Amino acid sequence: MKIRIRHAWALSAGLAAATACGGRSISPNAPEVAVAVGSTVAPPLEAAPPSTNPLTDLESTAADFDGVVAERIRTGGYAYLRIDVGADSQWVATMGQGRPRGSRVHVASLGARRQFHSRRLDRDFDTMVFGAIDDAVQEGEVR
Repeated sequence: MKIRIRHAWALSAGLAAATACGGRSISPNAPEVAVAVGSTVAPPLEAAPPSTNPLTDLESTAADFDGVVAERIRTGGYAYLRIDVGADSQWVATMGQGRPRGSRVHVASLGARRQFHSRRLDRDFDTMVFGAIDDAVQEGEVR
């Protein structure tokens, strides 16, 4: 259980960092300050737009589940996986490269977001689950 919790914390921290607006964290209410560099004065930074961190406002009703990876889209430090769960499929965003197609996996859900738009993929998803991926337990194994 400690491993899964550690993965969940790493996932939430990593996804928050990966989706930050260009790495800038200046509040829209921050005062404009000129910074002196040698004999040159740098212009003040513009305020970043409000954060669109996908981990805010997650629906906590998304339960953990097992399934088979049907599709994997790698995007930098995280991946989108379409997981077949019986007759249905579910999209999952996770840190790292995920697992290859055909892998049986367990998804430890942090929550879900409806009507999720990926700016990096310029693609809309009806529902996106954010979670940690692990190999699914085989029959007779203990997790």
